[in-house]
Amino acid sequence: MKRLFSQKNSLLLLVLLIGFALRLFMIGNIPGNRAMYVDELYSGYEAYSLLHFGTDSHGYVNPVYLSAWGSGQSVMQSLLIVPCMILFGVNSLSVRLPQALLGCLTLVAFYFFTKKIRDERFALVATALLSIMPWHIMMSRWALDCNFLPAFVLFGALFLVKATEQSKYLLISMLFFGLSLYCYAAAWPVMPLFIGGSLLYLLKIKMIKPDRFLFGGLGILACLALPLILFVCVNSGLMEEIRGVISIPRLYHFRSDELSLSPRVLLRRFSDTILMFKAQDDGRVSNITPGYGLYYHFSNILIILGIGISCFSLRKEKKYPLEGLVWIWFICGGILGLFIEVVFNRINLIHLPIIYFLSVGVFTISERFGEKARYFFVILFAGSLIGFMSYYATEYDDNVAKLYQDGAQEAISFAEREWGKKTEEGKESKIYLMDVSPVYAMFYAPVPTDAFIETVEYDKEGLSRELPMRFTHYDNENTVRSWKEEILIADCKYTEDDLFVVSTERSDWIEELKLDGFEILYFSNVAVAYN
Repeated sequence: MKRLFSQKNSLLLLVLLIGFALRLFMIGNIPGNRAMYVDELYSGYEAYSLLHFGTDSHGYVNPVYLSAWGSGQSVMQSLLIVPCMILFGVNSLSVRLPQALLGCLTLVAFYFFTKKIRDERFALVATALLSIMPWHIMMSRWALDCNFLPAFVLFGALFLVKATEQSKYLLISMLFFGLSLYCYAAAWPVMPLFIGGSLLYLLKIKMIKPDRFLFGGLGILACLALPLILFVCVNSGLMEEIRGVISIPRLYHFRSDELSLSPRVLLRRFSDTILMFKAQDDGRVSNITPGYGLYYHFSNILIILGIGISCFSLRKEKKYPLEGLVWIWFICGGILGLFIEVVFNRINLIHLPIIYFLSVGVFTISERFGEKARYFFVILFAGSLIGFMSYYATEYDDNVAKLYQDGAQEAISFAEREWGKKTEEGKESKIYLMDVSPVYAMFYAPVPTDAFIETVEYDKEGLSRELPMRFTHYDNENTVRSWKEEILIADCKYTEDDLFVVSTERSDWIEELKLDGFEILYFSNVAVAYN
């Protein structure tokens, strides 16, 4: 028995080490060759602002929700980036490391969660599958605010199942559920259903009781939810924004219009969700790799099998009563897909339950058909992982680098140096951003937050978000104009001392600048024009 126990521990350790390596190896470089998605950059800039200036980029002290883009971002990601920025500075490693570490902790939590629901052998299979899933590997390496939600919900669920043994864990469970509200606003409508449904279910099957720990936990949850309830009231026009010890900002655009209860819209979104999961493809390069999907394409039949087996075990055989929590979680994730436009990162509440059901299917077949089935699955999933990672670290990385404008960091740094030289010579100079997001300059320069707040001008006309047109010595107006109409470089009012940071996709603008006597220096997908 001791030898068997040691063998299981060794297998678990191997699974975790593989999982950690897949999430942490070259996290600052892959995907994108150090280039980052604009939302990653904005979260990083907000962290920089909070760390060095004590406010977000809009001047709010301790905001419960960030005002980034005018339509906002959840604050949890930026808060967790701050300590990494203290240690490693303002760079892609600092921005992505918190999500990668949460991805690693998710593997550990998933093991103990599934072990409590079924048993140790099942938990090992479930953790092994999660560790190699394309969805979770990609999510762990992409610092998007909504990607923090699955980990915090899982931590809450883990301590909820532990509370069936000791009620005191309800306090920790409700703490994590409360913190999960600061990860992703779109999940707010279904989180009360998930938390309330889970508690009522456990009370019904008499696995928790209404004691002081339950009411204490609900008190913690209520305290954490209150600032966000006030945030909704502020942005619904029911009260003025709050500035004080904490800030509750009024956004330029409150995205409540993304939610819909129209029967026709709900039906369309339900159909879209089914089709997307069938294809394991939502068309977003940051969410999936076409040849491998979310969970590997062949897994669909195993997921369906696992759902059927779980349903039969729970309802007919009355086995694994705590599996009911997974079903509540799964249903709430599906309901979220009805409320909002479906892309996989927006409905990421549903993915862990799906991987749980996949694990049920794989485990059941392995138990039924023995060693040959286990070897088959090991070879199948190991081969798929090798193929996926080979693609992800090479061709996919190149594609994402281009999409994320690889070279922007070097281009901004070069332009800053040239601008500094001109300024020292007493020349007036600006840096024009041409089809390059202003967030690249804000983060990579980085632009001091107090100077940014003092000088920024936003373009809001006909847009559902705020786009910085000008700030400090940067000018982004022509990029914004180019989205509304075709413009030429000649339309810009510039001097020979100004600089241009231009996307290489706009070869027409680069040719104009060449004809006007500017030198062009290329940095991968971004160029700098200067004299």
